[in-house]
Amino acid sequence: MLRTLIAAAVAAACLASPAFAASFSLDFAGERFHPVPQDFGDNAWVDLSYRAIVPTGYGDVDTLSDLRHWPAGFGDLSGAVYSNGAPSHAEIRIEARAPGALVTLDGFDLGGWWADQDARWLVFDLSWTLLAEGVGIAPGDAARLSVSPGVSAVDGLILQWGENGYDVGLNDLAFSVTGLAQIAAAPVPKGAPLLAAALGLLVLGRRRR
Repeated sequence: MLRTLIAAAVAAACLASPAFAASFSLDFAGERFHPVPQDFGDNAWVDLSYRAIVPTGYGDVDTLSDLRHWPAGFGDLSGAVYSNGAPSHAEIRIEARAPGALVTLDGFDLGGWWADQDARWLVFDLSWTLLAEGVGIAPGDAARLSVSPGVSAVDGLILQWGENGYDVGLNDLAFSVTGLAQIAAAPVPKGAPLLAAALGLLVLGRRRR
């Protein structure tokens, strides 16, 4: 009897809260000097935002300007996003639309502007807790610095990079989102009423025995 009730509860929970998983990759190639729109890359699962920040530090610091698109020129990247300000740091914020969803930063590439550039990157959760960081050289010609943080946080992540986001461009931003779809937006599977009825009959049968 107890096993039957547990099975019914688990099945009902699965029907009410379907899981989802989605992966995305952003290419920032675009018209030179053109500002990156604040809705660039937005979709049903995530909301992205972009800003150039003051170069005095990383984390929750003041906004300096916007981020801009650029075609080829940062390392061997086919396009890039850079911060509009010299010097400056750059920031991309990824927020999940479904509460409690897990956002994972899978990877990104960095390139230097016509010369090798010192590169630093940091990943925070939405409360500004530092989750990961690293340093390297963003090549200026025929190469790139590929980074695969593989770091995750509930509700979203914030990626910042420098040391000068004006001379270090980023492209091929890859991230994924997993979690439970919002119940109101989830269609009920065709077999759900039949399964619920069968589970109900099973429970009643057990009681009669």
